[in-house]
Amino acid sequence: TPAAPAEQPWPLLSMSHSFDYVIVGAGVAGVSCLYELLYQIDHRGLRGCGDAVATVALISSSDVAQGVRTVQQHSKRVAELALASHDLTSLAAAHANLTTLQGEVLRLTPESRSLLYKPAGGANRLPSAGEQEVATVRYRQGLCLCCGAVPSRPLPPSPHVAVVRDTASIQDLAARLSQAARVVMVGNGGIALELAHALTSVQELIWVVKDSHIGHAFFDEDAADFLASQLPDCGPAAHAQKGPGDLRVARAWSLCAAKNHGPDTLGQTPYGSASGPAWLSLLQKAHGGEPSGALSPPPHITLEILTQISRLEQEHRPGRAPGAIVTLGNGKCYKDIDIVICATGVEPATHWLPASLPRADDGGLIVEHTMRCQGCTDIYGAGDCCTAVWPQQARQWFQMRLWTQARDMGVLAAQRMSGLEDELAMGFAFELFTHCTRFCGLKVVLLGLYNAQRLDGEPQGDVISYTRETRPQHGPGDDNHTPGSAENGPTYVKIVLLRGRLQGALLIGETNLEETFENLILDGIDVSHLGASILEPEHINGLDLEDYFD
Repeated sequence: TPAAPAEQPWPLLSMSHSFDYVIVGAGVAGVSCLYELLYQIDHRGLRGCGDAVATVALISSSDVAQGVRTVQQHSKRVAELALASHDLTSLAAAHANLTTLQGEVLRLTPESRSLLYKPAGGANRLPSAGEQEVATVRYRQGLCLCCGAVPSRPLPPSPHVAVVRDTASIQDLAARLSQAARVVMVGNGGIALELAHALTSVQELIWVVKDSHIGHAFFDEDAADFLASQLPDCGPAAHAQKGPGDLRVARAWSLCAAKNHGPDTLGQTPYGSASGPAWLSLLQKAHGGEPSGALSPPPHITLEILTQISRLEQEHRPGRAPGAIVTLGNGKCYKDIDIVICATGVEPATHWLPASLPRADDGGLIVEHTMRCQGCTDIYGAGDCCTAVWPQQARQWFQMRLWTQARDMGVLAAQRMSGLEDELAMGFAFELFTHCTRFCGLKVVLLGLYNAQRLDGEPQGDVISYTRETRPQHGPGDDNHTPGSAENGPTYVKIVLLRGRLQGALLIGETNLEETFENLILDGIDVSHLGASILEPEHINGLDLEDYFD
Protein backbone atom coordinates (compact mmCIF):
# COMPACT_ATOMS: atom_id res chain seq x y z
CA THR A 1 0.00 0.00 0.00
CA PRO A 2 1.48 3.40 -0.94
CA ALA A 3 2.50 5.60 1.95
CA ALA A 4 0.84 8.89 2.84
CA PRO A 5 2.56 11.94 1.27
CA ALA A 6 5.06 13.76 3.42
CA GLU A 7 4.10 17.18 4.75
CA GLN A 8 7.28 18.72 3.30
CA PRO A 9 7.92 18.50 -0.48
CA TRP A 10 10.34 15.77 -1.53
CA PRO A 11 13.28 16.86 -3.69
CA LEU A 12 12.75 15.69 -7.26
CA LEU A 13 15.60 13.99 -9.06
CA SER A 14 16.91 15.62 -12.20
CA MET A 15 16.39 12.36 -14.09
CA SER A 16 12.94 10.84 -14.41
CA HIS A 17 11.91 7.46 -15.76
CA SER A 18 9.12 7.22 -18.30
CA PHE A 19 6.91 4.35 -19.36
CA ASP A 20 3.87 4.12 -21.58
CA TYR A 21 1.80 2.49 -18.87
CA VAL A 22 2.26 2.36 -15.09
CA ILE A 23 0.40 0.12 -12.65
CA VAL A 24 0.54 0.90 -8.93
CA GLY A 25 -0.10 -2.16 -6.78
CA ALA A 26 0.69 -5.84 -7.31
CA GLY A 27 -2.31 -7.51 -5.73
CA VAL A 28 -5.00 -9.42 -7.59
CA ALA A 29 -6.27 -6.34 -9.44
CA GLY A 30 -2.80 -5.06 -10.35
CA VAL A 31 -1.47 -8.40 -11.57
CA SER A 32 -4.67 -9.11 -13.54
CA CYS A 33 -4.34 -5.67 -15.13
CA LEU A 34 -0.67 -6.32 -15.90
CA TYR A 35 -1.19 -9.65 -17.66
CA GLU A 36 -4.10 -8.36 -19.72
CA LEU A 37 -2.15 -5.23 -20.67
CA LEU A 38 0.89 -7.25 -21.75
CA TYR A 39 -1.41 -9.48 -23.79
CA GLN A 40 -3.06 -6.49 -25.50
CA ILE A 41 0.34 -4.95 -26.30
CA ASP A 42 1.59 -8.18 -27.84
CA HIS A 43 -1.66 -9.24 -29.53
CA ARG A 44 -2.47 -5.85 -31.05
CA GLY A 45 1.09 -4.64 -31.57
CA LEU A 46 0.67 -1.51 -29.44
CA ARG A 47 3.50 0.99 -29.84
CA GLY A 48 4.91 3.55 -27.50
CA CYS A 49 7.54 6.29 -27.63
CA GLY A 50 9.65 6.25 -30.80
CA ASP A 51 7.43 3.57 -32.32
CA ALA A 52 8.96 1.00 -29.97
CA VAL A 53 6.91 -1.68 -28.23
CA ALA A 54 4.80 -0.09 -25.48
CA THR A 55 6.49 -0.31 -22.08
CA VAL A 56 4.93 -1.09 -18.73
CA ALA A 57 6.06 -0.48 -15.14
CA LEU A 58 4.59 -2.34 -12.16
CA ILE A 59 5.21 -0.75 -8.76
CA SER A 60 4.81 -3.02 -5.73
CA SER A 61 5.36 -2.45 -2.02
CA SER A 62 6.64 -6.03 -1.65
CA ASP A 63 8.89 -8.29 -3.71
CA VAL A 64 6.01 -10.64 -4.57
CA ALA A 65 3.10 -10.00 -6.92
CA GLN A 66 -0.13 -11.78 -6.01
CA GLY A 67 -2.28 -12.98 -8.90
CA VAL A 68 -4.93 -15.67 -9.14
CA ARG A 69 -5.52 -18.82 -11.13
CA THR A 70 -8.71 -20.78 -11.70
CA VAL A 71 -8.83 -24.00 -9.70
CA GLN A 72 -12.27 -25.15 -10.81
CA GLN A 73 -14.89 -23.66 -13.12
CA HIS A 74 -18.26 -24.46 -11.54
CA SER A 75 -20.34 -22.69 -14.19
CA LYS A 76 -19.85 -20.13 -16.93
CA ARG A 77 -19.45 -17.30 -14.43
CA VAL A 78 -18.64 -19.08 -11.15
CA ALA A 79 -15.01 -20.05 -10.64
CA GLU A 80 -13.05 -21.13 -7.60
CA LEU A 81 -9.77 -19.24 -7.48
CA ALA A 82 -6.41 -19.86 -5.87
CA LEU A 83 -3.41 -17.68 -5.17
CA ALA A 84 -0.63 -17.47 -7.78
CA SER A 85 2.47 -15.68 -6.51
CA HIS A 86 5.09 -14.16 -8.80
CA ASP A 87 8.56 -12.96 -7.88
CA LEU A 88 9.02 -9.42 -9.22
CA THR A 89 12.45 -10.09 -10.68
CA SER A 90 11.34 -13.26 -12.48
CA LEU A 91 8.22 -11.50 -13.71
CA ALA A 92 10.27 -8.73 -15.33
CA ALA A 93 12.74 -11.22 -16.81
CA ALA A 94 9.89 -12.95 -18.66
CA HIS A 95 8.76 -9.76 -20.45
CA ALA A 96 11.24 -7.51 -22.23
CA ASN A 97 8.91 -4.49 -22.12
CA LEU A 98 8.14 -4.80 -18.37
CA THR A 99 9.95 -3.10 -15.51
CA THR A 100 9.05 -4.10 -11.94
CA LEU A 101 9.80 -1.68 -9.12
CA GLN A 102 9.66 -2.40 -5.43
CA GLY A 103 9.01 0.57 -3.20
CA GLU A 104 6.44 3.15 -2.17
CA VAL A 105 4.60 5.71 -4.22
CA LEU A 106 4.61 8.91 -2.21
CA ARG A 107 2.68 11.24 -4.49
CA LEU A 108 0.71 11.37 -7.71
CA THR A 109 0.67 14.57 -9.78
CA PRO A 110 -1.91 14.13 -12.56
CA GLU A 111 -1.01 17.43 -14.23
CA SER A 112 2.52 16.23 -15.06
CA ARG A 113 1.59 12.55 -15.33
CA SER A 114 4.17 11.74 -12.70
CA LEU A 115 4.59 9.67 -9.56
CA LEU A 116 7.06 10.28 -6.77
CA TYR A 117 8.56 6.89 -6.03
CA LYS A 118 10.78 5.81 -3.15
CA PRO A 119 12.77 2.65 -4.03
CA ALA A 120 12.92 -0.10 -1.42
CA GLY A 121 16.39 -1.22 -2.59
CA GLY A 122 17.45 -4.54 -4.06
CA ALA A 123 17.19 -5.86 -7.59
CA ASN A 124 13.95 -4.11 -8.44
CA ARG A 125 15.08 -0.51 -7.94
CA LEU A 126 15.67 1.83 -10.84
CA PRO A 127 19.41 1.75 -11.67
CA SER A 128 19.66 5.47 -12.27
CA ALA A 129 18.08 6.27 -8.92
CA GLY A 130 21.39 5.32 -7.32
CA GLU A 131 21.37 5.97 -3.62
CA GLN A 132 18.93 8.87 -3.86
CA GLU A 133 15.83 8.71 -1.69
CA VAL A 134 13.25 9.29 -4.39
CA ALA A 135 12.75 9.07 -8.14
CA THR A 136 10.16 10.38 -10.57
CA VAL A 137 8.22 7.82 -12.59
CA ARG A 138 6.17 9.18 -15.50
CA TYR A 139 3.41 7.55 -17.53
CA ARG A 140 2.81 8.60 -21.11
CA GLN A 141 -0.45 6.86 -21.98
CA GLY A 142 -2.13 5.52 -18.88
CA LEU A 143 -1.92 4.91 -15.14
CA CYS A 144 -3.90 2.22 -13.31
CA LEU A 145 -4.25 2.57 -9.54
CA CYS A 146 -4.60 -0.83 -7.89
CA CYS A 147 -3.39 0.23 -4.45
CA GLY A 148 -5.83 -1.96 -2.56
CA ALA A 149 -7.20 -1.40 0.91
CA VAL A 150 -6.17 -1.33 4.56
CA PRO A 151 -7.92 -2.79 7.62
CA SER A 152 -10.83 -0.50 8.41
CA ARG A 153 -10.80 -0.89 12.16
CA PRO A 154 -7.24 -1.71 13.21
CA LEU A 155 -6.35 -2.07 16.87
CA PRO A 156 -3.95 0.23 18.72
CA PRO A 157 -0.29 -0.62 18.04
CA SER A 158 0.82 -3.52 20.22
CA PRO A 159 3.37 -6.33 19.98
CA HIS A 160 0.49 -8.73 20.70
CA VAL A 161 -1.60 -7.71 17.66
CA ALA A 162 -1.32 -9.68 14.42
CA VAL A 163 -3.05 -8.09 11.43
CA VAL A 164 -4.05 -10.55 8.70
CA ARG A 165 -3.77 -8.76 5.37
CA ASP A 166 -0.84 -9.83 3.20
CA THR A 167 1.65 -12.67 2.79
CA ALA A 168 4.12 -11.23 5.31
CA SER A 169 1.41 -10.88 7.95
CA ILE A 170 0.28 -14.49 7.39
CA GLN A 171 3.83 -15.75 7.92
CA ASP A 172 4.08 -13.65 11.06
CA LEU A 173 0.78 -15.07 12.36
CA ALA A 174 1.89 -18.65 11.67
CA ALA A 175 5.07 -18.11 13.69
CA ARG A 176 3.08 -16.71 16.61
CA LEU A 177 0.45 -19.46 16.55
CA SER A 178 3.08 -22.12 17.12
CA GLN A 179 3.44 -20.85 20.70
CA ALA A 180 -0.14 -19.68 21.31
CA ALA A 181 -2.85 -21.34 23.39
CA ARG A 182 -5.38 -18.55 24.05
CA VAL A 183 -6.24 -16.19 21.21
CA VAL A 184 -8.62 -13.26 20.70
CA MET A 185 -9.85 -12.60 17.15
CA VAL A 186 -11.53 -9.36 16.07
CA GLY A 187 -13.49 -9.27 12.82
CA ASN A 188 -16.51 -10.76 11.11
CA GLY A 189 -15.62 -10.95 7.42
CA GLY A 190 -14.35 -13.70 5.19
CA ILE A 191 -10.91 -14.00 6.80
CA ALA A 192 -12.40 -14.29 10.29
CA LEU A 193 -14.87 -16.96 9.13
CA GLU A 194 -12.05 -19.02 7.65
CA LEU A 195 -9.75 -18.57 10.64
CA ALA A 196 -12.41 -19.69 13.11
CA HIS A 197 -12.39 -23.08 11.43
CA ALA A 198 -8.65 -23.34 10.96
CA LEU A 199 -6.88 -22.44 14.21
CA THR A 200 -6.07 -26.09 14.84
CA SER A 201 -3.24 -25.56 17.32
CA VAL A 202 -5.09 -23.06 19.51
CA GLN A 203 -6.80 -24.28 22.69
CA GLU A 204 -9.22 -21.38 23.12
CA LEU A 205 -10.52 -18.70 20.79
CA ILE A 206 -12.41 -15.61 21.91
CA TRP A 207 -14.10 -14.23 18.78
CA VAL A 208 -15.15 -10.57 19.04
CA VAL A 209 -17.66 -9.26 16.48
CA LYS A 210 -19.53 -5.97 16.38
CA ASP A 211 -22.59 -7.50 14.68
CA SER A 212 -25.47 -9.66 15.91
CA HIS A 213 -24.29 -12.84 14.15
CA ILE A 214 -21.23 -14.27 12.42
CA GLY A 215 -20.65 -13.60 8.74
CA HIS A 216 -22.79 -10.46 8.82
CA ALA A 217 -21.06 -9.08 5.73
CA PHE A 218 -22.19 -12.11 3.71
CA PHE A 219 -25.16 -13.82 5.33
CA ASP A 220 -28.45 -13.34 7.11
CA GLU A 221 -28.94 -14.93 10.51
CA ASP A 222 -30.38 -18.22 9.21
CA ALA A 223 -27.40 -18.88 6.96
CA ALA A 224 -25.08 -17.82 9.77
CA ASP A 225 -26.72 -20.35 12.08
CA PHE A 226 -26.15 -23.08 9.51
CA LEU A 227 -22.47 -22.19 9.20
CA ALA A 228 -22.13 -21.98 12.97
CA SER A 229 -23.47 -25.52 13.16
CA GLN A 230 -20.34 -26.67 11.30
CA LEU A 231 -18.28 -25.52 14.24
CA PRO A 232 -18.35 -27.70 17.38
CA ASP A 233 -21.62 -27.77 19.34
CA CYS A 234 -22.88 -24.51 17.88
CA GLY A 235 -26.19 -24.91 16.09
CA PRO A 236 -28.99 -22.31 16.00
CA ALA A 237 -28.96 -22.21 19.79
CA ALA A 238 -25.67 -20.36 19.53
CA HIS A 239 -27.64 -17.22 18.76
CA ALA A 240 -29.70 -17.42 21.92
CA GLN A 241 -28.69 -15.65 25.12
CA LYS A 242 -26.45 -18.05 27.03
CA GLY A 243 -25.15 -17.96 30.52
CA PRO A 244 -21.90 -19.31 31.95
CA GLY A 245 -23.59 -22.66 32.66
CA ASP A 246 -23.90 -23.33 28.94
CA LEU A 247 -20.15 -23.54 28.41
CA ARG A 248 -18.80 -27.03 27.69
CA VAL A 249 -15.35 -28.20 28.69
CA ALA A 250 -14.55 -29.80 25.33
CA ARG A 251 -15.58 -28.57 21.89
CA ALA A 252 -17.55 -25.75 23.46
CA TRP A 253 -19.24 -22.79 21.83
CA SER A 254 -20.51 -19.91 23.92
CA LEU A 255 -22.05 -16.61 22.95
CA CYS A 256 -22.17 -13.34 24.83
CA ALA A 257 -24.03 -10.17 23.79
CA ALA A 258 -23.44 -6.54 24.68
CA LYS A 259 -25.30 -3.30 24.04
CA ASN A 260 -22.36 -0.90 24.08
CA HIS A 261 -19.51 -0.79 21.58
CA GLY A 262 -15.92 0.10 22.14
CA PRO A 263 -14.34 3.10 20.43
CA ASP A 264 -13.17 2.93 16.85
CA THR A 265 -9.59 3.72 15.94
CA LEU A 266 -7.93 4.13 12.59
CA GLY A 267 -4.25 3.58 11.86
CA GLN A 268 -2.12 4.19 8.82
CA THR A 269 0.11 1.11 8.93
CA PRO A 270 1.24 0.22 5.41
CA TYR A 271 0.56 -3.31 4.16
CA GLY A 272 1.56 -5.32 1.14
CA SER A 273 -0.78 -6.85 -1.42
CA ALA A 274 -3.81 -8.72 -0.11
CA SER A 275 -3.14 -12.40 0.52
CA GLY A 276 -5.54 -13.50 -2.21
CA PRO A 277 -7.74 -16.61 -2.45
CA ALA A 278 -6.82 -19.82 -0.66
CA TRP A 279 -4.68 -17.81 1.76
CA LEU A 280 -5.14 -20.51 4.42
CA SER A 281 -2.75 -22.71 2.46
CA LEU A 282 -0.11 -20.02 3.01
CA LEU A 283 -0.83 -20.12 6.75
CA GLN A 284 -0.52 -23.91 6.83
CA LYS A 285 2.69 -23.87 4.79
CA ALA A 286 4.24 -21.13 6.95
CA HIS A 287 3.19 -23.09 10.03
CA GLY A 288 5.07 -26.14 8.76
CA GLY A 289 2.08 -28.16 7.59
CA GLU A 290 0.89 -29.40 4.24
CA PRO A 291 -1.41 -26.96 2.35
CA SER A 292 -3.81 -29.82 1.68
CA GLY A 293 -3.90 -30.94 5.30
CA ALA A 294 -7.12 -31.15 7.27
CA LEU A 295 -8.27 -28.09 9.20
CA SER A 296 -10.20 -28.12 12.45
CA PRO A 297 -11.51 -25.44 14.80
CA PRO A 298 -10.13 -24.80 18.29
CA PRO A 299 -11.53 -26.98 21.13
CA HIS A 300 -13.19 -23.99 22.79
CA ILE A 301 -14.73 -20.96 21.09
CA THR A 302 -16.36 -18.04 22.88
CA LEU A 303 -18.28 -15.62 20.66
CA GLU A 304 -18.65 -12.06 21.95
CA ILE A 305 -21.23 -10.28 19.79
CA LEU A 306 -22.26 -6.62 19.58
CA THR A 307 -19.04 -5.38 21.11
CA GLN A 308 -15.49 -4.35 20.31
CA ILE A 309 -12.13 -4.08 22.07
CA SER A 310 -11.92 -0.93 24.17
CA ARG A 311 -8.55 -1.47 25.86
CA LEU A 312 -5.45 -3.55 25.22
CA GLU A 313 -2.77 -3.85 27.93
CA GLN A 314 0.37 -5.88 28.44
CA GLU A 315 0.30 -8.57 31.12
CA HIS A 316 3.36 -9.74 33.02
CA ARG A 317 3.47 -13.56 33.18
CA PRO A 318 6.27 -14.92 35.45
CA GLY A 319 8.44 -17.44 33.64
CA ARG A 320 6.69 -16.80 30.32
CA ALA A 321 6.66 -14.18 27.60
CA PRO A 322 4.40 -11.20 28.30
CA GLY A 323 0.77 -11.64 27.37
CA ALA A 324 -2.14 -9.30 26.78
CA ILE A 325 -5.17 -8.22 28.77
CA VAL A 326 -8.14 -7.49 26.52
CA THR A 327 -11.05 -5.40 27.78
CA LEU A 328 -14.24 -5.27 25.72
CA GLY A 329 -16.80 -2.52 25.35
CA ASN A 330 -19.27 -4.66 27.32
CA GLY A 331 -17.00 -4.53 30.35
CA LYS A 332 -15.67 -8.08 30.12
CA CYS A 333 -11.96 -8.66 30.56
CA TYR A 334 -9.90 -11.54 29.18
CA LYS A 335 -6.43 -12.18 30.59
CA ASP A 336 -3.56 -14.47 29.62
CA ILE A 337 -4.01 -13.78 25.89
CA ASP A 338 -1.14 -14.84 23.62
CA ILE A 339 -2.25 -13.17 20.36
CA VAL A 340 -4.91 -10.69 19.32
CA ILE A 341 -5.74 -11.34 15.64
CA CYS A 342 -7.10 -8.36 13.73
CA ALA A 343 -9.22 -9.74 10.86
CA THR A 344 -11.47 -6.73 10.33
CA GLY A 345 -12.87 -5.43 7.06
CA VAL A 346 -11.02 -3.10 4.75
CA GLU A 347 -11.34 0.41 3.41
CA PRO A 348 -9.80 1.85 0.25
CA ALA A 349 -6.15 2.90 0.59
CA THR A 350 -6.61 6.27 -1.11
CA HIS A 351 -5.41 8.63 1.63
CA TRP A 352 -2.18 9.34 -0.28
CA LEU A 353 -3.86 10.39 -3.54
CA PRO A 354 -4.59 14.01 -4.49
CA ALA A 355 -7.97 15.48 -3.60
CA SER A 356 -8.57 16.22 -7.29
CA LEU A 357 -9.47 12.54 -7.78
CA PRO A 358 -13.13 12.27 -6.69
CA ARG A 359 -13.95 9.89 -3.83
CA ALA A 360 -17.14 8.02 -3.00
CA ASP A 361 -18.67 8.05 0.47
CA ASP A 362 -16.68 4.93 1.38
CA GLY A 363 -13.40 6.65 0.45
CA GLY A 364 -12.92 4.71 -2.78
CA LEU A 365 -11.91 6.34 -6.05
CA ILE A 366 -15.01 6.88 -8.16
CA VAL A 367 -14.60 4.93 -11.39
CA GLU A 368 -16.89 4.92 -14.41
CA HIS A 369 -17.93 1.82 -16.37
CA THR A 370 -14.71 2.19 -18.37
CA MET A 371 -12.74 1.95 -15.08
CA ARG A 372 -11.53 5.52 -15.64
CA CYS A 373 -11.37 7.64 -12.52
CA GLN A 374 -14.13 10.22 -12.68
CA GLY A 375 -13.04 13.36 -14.51
CA CYS A 376 -9.80 11.79 -15.80
CA THR A 377 -8.77 10.71 -19.27
CA ASP A 378 -5.65 8.67 -18.48
CA ILE A 379 -6.03 7.50 -14.85
CA TYR A 380 -7.85 4.24 -14.11
CA GLY A 381 -8.68 2.37 -10.93
CA ALA A 382 -9.33 -1.29 -10.15
CA GLY A 383 -9.87 -3.51 -7.14
CA ASP A 384 -10.40 -2.53 -3.52
CA CYS A 385 -9.23 1.06 -3.92
CA CYS A 386 -12.09 2.04 -6.22
CA THR A 387 -15.88 2.38 -6.03
CA ALA A 388 -18.00 1.57 -9.07
CA VAL A 389 -20.45 4.36 -9.86
CA TRP A 390 -22.19 3.09 -12.98
CA PRO A 391 -25.61 4.51 -13.94
CA GLN A 392 -26.22 1.59 -16.31
CA GLN A 393 -25.17 -1.04 -13.77
CA ALA A 394 -26.76 -4.47 -14.29
CA ARG A 395 -29.61 -5.26 -11.92
CA GLN A 396 -28.07 -8.40 -10.47
CA TRP A 397 -24.55 -7.02 -10.03
CA PHE A 398 -23.20 -4.93 -7.17
CA GLN A 399 -19.75 -4.17 -5.87
CA MET A 400 -18.28 -6.13 -2.99
CA ARG A 401 -14.56 -5.93 -2.37
CA LEU A 402 -13.69 -9.51 -3.28
CA TRP A 403 -10.87 -11.15 -5.24
CA THR A 404 -13.17 -12.16 -8.10
CA GLN A 405 -14.19 -8.57 -8.73
CA ALA A 406 -10.61 -7.33 -8.33
CA ARG A 407 -9.58 -9.71 -11.09
CA ASP A 408 -12.40 -8.63 -13.42
CA MET A 409 -11.82 -4.93 -12.77
CA GLY A 410 -8.10 -5.26 -13.42
CA VAL A 411 -8.71 -6.96 -16.76
CA LEU A 412 -11.30 -4.39 -17.85
CA ALA A 413 -9.05 -1.48 -16.83
CA ALA A 414 -6.22 -2.89 -18.97
CA GLN A 415 -8.50 -3.27 -21.96
CA ARG A 416 -9.82 0.27 -21.73
CA MET A 417 -6.39 1.74 -20.94
CA SER A 418 -4.96 0.07 -24.06
CA GLY A 419 -7.73 1.54 -26.21
CA LEU A 420 -9.92 -1.55 -26.58
CA GLU A 421 -13.49 -0.21 -26.63
CA ASP A 422 -15.38 -3.44 -27.29
CA GLU A 423 -18.36 -3.17 -24.96
CA LEU A 424 -18.78 -6.94 -24.93
CA ALA A 425 -15.16 -7.66 -24.06
CA MET A 426 -15.80 -7.85 -20.31
CA GLY A 427 -19.47 -6.99 -20.06
CA PHE A 428 -20.50 -10.48 -18.95
CA ALA A 429 -18.26 -10.26 -15.88
CA PHE A 430 -20.39 -7.38 -14.60
CA GLU A 431 -23.74 -8.80 -15.64
CA LEU A 432 -24.19 -10.99 -12.57
CA PHE A 433 -22.61 -10.86 -9.12
CA THR A 434 -20.82 -14.16 -8.45
CA HIS A 435 -18.36 -15.30 -5.83
CA CYS A 436 -17.07 -18.71 -4.78
CA THR A 437 -15.15 -19.33 -1.56
CA ARG A 438 -15.01 -21.69 1.41
CA PHE A 439 -16.19 -21.03 4.95
CA CYS A 440 -16.11 -23.50 7.84
CA GLY A 441 -14.81 -26.13 5.43
CA LEU A 442 -17.79 -25.84 3.06
CA LYS A 443 -17.98 -24.46 -0.46
CA VAL A 444 -19.98 -21.22 -0.58
CA VAL A 445 -21.37 -19.77 -3.83
CA LEU A 446 -23.03 -16.36 -3.98
CA LEU A 447 -25.15 -15.50 -7.03
CA GLY A 448 -26.85 -12.22 -7.88
CA LEU A 449 -28.91 -10.53 -5.17
CA TYR A 450 -28.48 -13.54 -2.89
CA ASN A 451 -29.38 -11.58 0.24
CA ALA A 452 -32.09 -9.42 -1.42
CA GLN A 453 -29.65 -6.55 -1.86
CA ARG A 454 -31.15 -3.53 -3.68
CA LEU A 455 -34.69 -4.90 -3.31
CA ASP A 456 -35.75 -2.84 -0.29
CA GLY A 457 -37.89 -0.52 -2.40
CA GLU A 458 -39.97 -3.27 -3.95
CA PRO A 459 -43.64 -3.67 -2.87
CA GLN A 460 -44.26 -5.94 0.09
CA GLY A 461 -45.09 -9.44 -1.06
CA ASP A 462 -43.26 -9.12 -4.38
CA VAL A 463 -40.01 -10.37 -2.85
CA ILE A 464 -40.08 -13.98 -1.67
CA SER A 465 -37.26 -16.20 -0.44
CA TYR A 466 -37.14 -19.97 0.01
CA THR A 467 -34.56 -21.99 1.88
CA ARG A 468 -33.70 -25.68 2.10
CA GLU A 469 -31.28 -27.34 4.48
CA THR A 470 -30.02 -30.92 4.34
CA ARG A 471 -27.91 -33.00 6.69
CA PRO A 472 -25.85 -36.13 5.95
CA GLN A 473 -27.72 -39.42 6.40
CA HIS A 474 -24.75 -41.73 5.94
CA GLY A 475 -21.91 -42.97 8.06
CA PRO A 476 -18.35 -41.67 7.70
CA GLY A 477 -17.26 -44.61 5.55
CA ASP A 478 -20.28 -44.77 3.27
CA ASP A 479 -19.37 -43.78 -0.29
CA ASN A 480 -22.75 -44.58 -1.87
CA HIS A 481 -23.85 -40.98 -2.34
CA THR A 482 -26.67 -39.78 -4.56
CA PRO A 483 -25.87 -36.52 -6.45
CA GLY A 484 -27.80 -33.58 -5.08
CA SER A 485 -28.92 -35.41 -1.94
CA ALA A 486 -28.00 -35.02 1.70
CA GLU A 487 -25.44 -37.79 1.31
CA ASN A 488 -23.12 -35.23 -0.33
CA GLY A 489 -22.71 -33.56 3.05
CA PRO A 490 -24.56 -30.71 4.74
CA THR A 491 -26.07 -28.17 2.32
CA TYR A 492 -27.95 -24.92 2.64
CA VAL A 493 -29.77 -23.32 -0.30
CA LYS A 494 -31.52 -19.97 -0.30
CA ILE A 495 -33.09 -18.28 -3.33
CA VAL A 496 -34.63 -14.83 -3.69
CA LEU A 497 -37.44 -14.17 -6.18
CA LEU A 498 -38.95 -10.89 -7.34
CA ARG A 499 -42.42 -11.30 -8.84
CA GLY A 500 -41.68 -14.93 -9.59
CA ARG A 501 -38.28 -14.41 -11.22
CA LEU A 502 -35.08 -15.54 -9.57
CA GLN A 503 -32.84 -12.66 -8.48
CA GLY A 504 -30.21 -14.39 -6.36
CA ALA A 505 -29.10 -17.58 -4.68
CA LEU A 506 -26.88 -18.61 -1.76
CA LEU A 507 -25.44 -22.12 -1.98
CA ILE A 508 -23.49 -23.68 0.90
CA GLY A 509 -22.00 -27.13 0.52
CA GLU A 510 -21.82 -29.40 -2.53
CA THR A 511 -25.20 -28.51 -4.06
CA ASN A 512 -24.19 -28.67 -7.75
CA LEU A 513 -26.80 -25.98 -8.44
CA GLU A 514 -24.56 -23.12 -9.57
CA GLU A 515 -25.23 -23.48 -13.28
CA THR A 516 -28.98 -24.06 -12.92
CA PHE A 517 -29.59 -20.99 -10.78
CA GLU A 518 -27.16 -18.86 -12.79
CA ASN A 519 -29.20 -19.59 -15.92
CA LEU A 520 -32.52 -18.95 -14.18
CA ILE A 521 -31.32 -15.55 -12.96
CA LEU A 522 -29.93 -14.43 -16.32
CA ASP A 523 -32.85 -15.75 -18.39
CA GLY A 524 -35.44 -14.10 -16.16
CA ILE A 525 -37.83 -17.07 -16.40
CA ASP A 526 -41.00 -16.91 -14.29
CA VAL A 527 -40.89 -19.88 -11.90
CA SER A 528 -43.60 -18.66 -9.54
CA HIS A 529 -45.80 -21.69 -10.36
CA LEU A 530 -43.22 -23.96 -8.72
CA GLY A 531 -43.37 -22.15 -5.38
CA ALA A 532 -41.20 -23.60 -2.63
CA SER A 533 -41.05 -26.92 -4.51
CA ILE A 534 -38.38 -25.37 -6.75
CA LEU A 535 -35.94 -26.42 -4.03
CA GLU A 536 -37.08 -30.02 -3.85
CA PRO A 537 -34.41 -32.45 -5.09
CA GLU A 538 -36.73 -34.07 -7.64
CA HIS A 539 -37.27 -30.68 -9.30
CA ILE A 540 -33.69 -29.50 -9.08
CA ASN A 541 -32.11 -32.71 -10.33
CA GLY A 542 -34.90 -33.85 -12.62
CA LEU A 543 -36.14 -32.61 -15.96
CA ASP A 544 -38.39 -29.90 -14.54
CA LEU A 545 -35.75 -27.17 -14.55
CA GLU A 546 -33.55 -28.68 -17.25
CA ASP A 547 -36.41 -28.34 -19.74
CA TYR A 548 -36.02 -24.56 -19.49
CA PHE A 549 -32.54 -24.74 -21.00
CA ASP A 550 -33.03 -27.22 -23.85
